[in-house]
Amino acid sequence: YRAFEAAYESGDPLQQIFWLEKLAQFPLQKGDFATAAHLLNGALALAEESRINPAYQRFLISRLERVEGALLERLGKKTPAEHRNYLE
Repeated sequence: YRAFEAAYESGDPLQQIFWLEKLAQFPLQKGDFATAAHLLNGALALAEESRINPAYQRFLISRLERVEGALLERLGKKTPAEHRNYLE
């Protein structure tokens, strides 16, 4: 978290995105899909705002799809095949 704070204070969007993505791994490992999605959404919003490489933005969208899909699958709402490529 401190590394993200340092990136935020320095105004470095690439580092902020990197650390938001890394921070999302912790709640994801605990099954806290909402927090993981929130962090990844923050990374995506920052990537769009900073005009980061569109391929990397698509990668972040893909990660969000997997997180949201895992939640829906756990809730019995969708199967893995149904939650791919729906955010684009």
